Amino acid sequence: MGGTGDFILVPLFLAFFYKSLSESGRLNKILAGLFFGLASLAHVMYFPALLLFMAIVFIYLIFRDWQFRIKEGRFSFVPAKLRIKDTIKVLWIPALIGIIISLAFWGPVLIGYSAEIKNPVNIYANDDLSRFGLTIAYESIFGLLFNFSSLFALDIYGFVYSLLVLIGILAAIKLRDFRSKFLIALLVAALIGFLHFFITLPLLGSSFIPTRIFGALASPLAKLLFVSAIIVIWNAVEDKRLQKVIALVIIVVIVFNGYTAFGNLNKDQWVNAGRNQNYYFDEVSQWTMDNTNIDDVFLSHQELSFALNGISARKIMISRRTHSSPYIDIDQRLVDSAVILYGTNDEKRSELIQQYGIDYLYWDVNWLQFSAQEPILVDPKFDAYLTENGVAFQRVNTFLDPASGPRFPRYNVLAIGPVRDDIERPWSPQFDPYLELAKDFQVQNQTFARIFRVHY
Repeated sequence: MGGTGDFILVPLFLAFFYKSLSESGRLNKILAGLFFGLASLAHVMYFPALLLFMAIVFIYLIFRDWQFRIKEGRFSFVPAKLRIKDTIKVLWIPALIGIIISLAFWGPVLIGYSAEIKNPVNIYANDDLSRFGLTIAYESIFGLLFNFSSLFALDIYGFVYSLLVLIGILAAIKLRDFRSKFLIALLVAALIGFLHFFITLPLLGSSFIPTRIFGALASPLAKLLFVSAIIVIWNAVEDKRLQKVIALVIIVVIVFNGYTAFGNLNKDQWVNAGRNQNYYFDEVSQWTMDNTNIDDVFLSHQELSFALNGISARKIMISRRTHSSPYIDIDQRLVDSAVILYGTNDEKRSELIQQYGIDYLYWDVNWLQFSAQEPILVDPKFDAYLTENGVAFQRVNTFLDPASGPRFPRYNVLAIGPVRDDIERPWSPQFDPYLELAKDFQVQNQTFARIFRVHY
């Protein structure tokens, strides 16, 4: 997930949560709750991930007086009084504050949408766990925590990092002090957060994006284990000269990794694309913001729609499926956009334009190309609806996410594309009377984009 959450908010939560467990006073609890809530707003997956970690800590603290033994291959335990009341006193402040802050996002989801997922991005925009679950689990866990294969790829930093993470885990298991137990709880939460799909898939037919929950917890965990291993090794070495050698090796490895990461960043296609200013679409952005209202709604191809939203902050009827909210019926919106753009039923077209409050149509020269790469894909249950409104379609078996990998799930869907092989007017001829040209954008006397007012 990266960004502010991974590098700032989650580490601050873990730091203050650790202090709130090991020290008295309310300040650390309040700060832990504050950063729990802020992290939950930084990325939606931090909320279930950090809540799961707190639940693991809660369970441990309740049973912390119980004595568990493994002797001669037999497991036994000596029960003691459950510390429920004491544990609640420790955890209720950070949990309550974090949950209250997170309601800035989750409140509308729970109240406005009743948490009903209509656009299951967590399933179709991720690897198919029902088929590749074991492979994905192996790659994710060993790739982040035990990446010893990096040695064969001559990735010295990756090998040293994984080795120190493993040493950190072994040291935490052996030492069993409070810091070690905190790290073990984080490790257990990360593993449960990933492996839960072995239970939820058979029972519920779904999962809570295990790779994201695992990443949200395992990424800071690996860094903490790395530092913990360094501390353990440093304390175990008494020779001052050897300590200096160890410190030098660690500094070299970290600097080399930073240099490599910076080099890879400069080679990233999207980073380089972002650094190259597109003067053509700067004009589209400026004109749209200057001449339309913030609440005006635009219709376009789904790829063009979310791009336009990005450069103008204007509302859009449809977007790329994977960039749409899980709580809106994107299938219905996509099929309705197809009726407006490519259908022959003018009565229904006018009704839908009014229903969605469409004010403008955005077109640019990429429409046909994007339509070939990413046609409108909808559930087969809409075949009668499309037929009734004169929309042609094909039945295909494909991925729902245009950025899909080979292990993503495939679906039987209806594919819909332009009715005219006309780069400037790919929509139905019957839609033309609804359009009034508002702005023509040109470069070197060649039109590259247009915005139309939509009437009904």
